[in-house]
Amino acid sequence: GVNGSFRFLKRIMKLVEDDVSGVDAELNNRDKNLIAKQHKTIKIITDHIDRFEFSLAIGKIMEFVNEIYKYKDGDINKKVYDDAIKTTALLISPFTPHIAEEIWEMLGNKGFISLEKWPEYDESKIDERAEAAEELVHNTIADIHSVLELAKLKKAKKITLFVSKEWKYEFVRMVKQELDKTRNPGEIRPR
Repeated sequence: GVNGSFRFLKRIMKLVEDDVSGVDAELNNRDKNLIAKQHKTIKIITDHIDRFEFSLAIGKIMEFVNEIYKYKDGDINKKVYDDAIKTTALLISPFTPHIAEEIWEMLGNKGFISLEKWPEYDESKIDERAEAAEELVHNTIADIHSVLELAKLKKAKKITLFVSKEWKYEFVRMVKQELDKTRNPGEIRPR
């Protein structure tokens, strides 16, 4: 467990130490997804800490750090990235105060992180559509890699994706709603 914790803290430090360049452009779907994950993470971690569920809170921090790494792999908005790192420092401060103070200083902040206000989430920034769209992109890319691996191909010259018309998605959503209404409340639903 100690080695795993050490590796996780090194991953956080690497986010701070890496010289990441980006632009301050209009927010795209990837930016909105990270912002949504950030605010959702703040909300969940705050609830876990209030209920003394510290291991669950740490698990959520780990998930958020993974999201930052995914975000960092593409074109980034520097302001969104820096805000995510600052929030991560604040979120780890109750658990690793000395490292959090070091990160806070490395980020160029004045004063002590221990004297800062706990981050507050903004419900309006939790964008379920942006999260779903980003998850769909990641799942599609993973599926393509799986197919290439099964076909024993290193890469494809061309990949064609077929997407249903918009009305079909609405139809499936309506059918799902109707099915949910007809199920017994105590019934276990398969996923």
